[in-house]
Amino acid sequence: MRAFSKFLVAASMLAAAGSAIAQPAAPAPGVESATVSENKVLCVHRDAPTGSRIGAKSICHTMSEWRTIHANAEQDMRYLEDRRDNDIQGIANAAGQ
Repeated sequence: MRAFSKFLVAASMLAAAGSAIAQPAAPAPGVESATVSENKVLCVHRDAPTGSRIGAKSICHTMSEWRTIHANAEQDMRYLEDRRDNDIQGIANAAGQ
């Protein structure tokens, strides 16, 4: 009886492997061409200010527009950090340190 059980398990594993091999390879889910993903629209939901039920909205842009928005925000942050660092250095130099 044990040998028959092992045989059934092995046969079912082979059958499953055979059917997986026989199927053509499908592209992985979520993988798209670059042009399709660049033109895909992504909407972000913004909640209303605290205590308000009015003012919630969705902001929609294409993926390339979102990348540009994020790159500009990162550049602005770097500028502000550099400016702060220069101000701190200028104060230290004025104090004679």
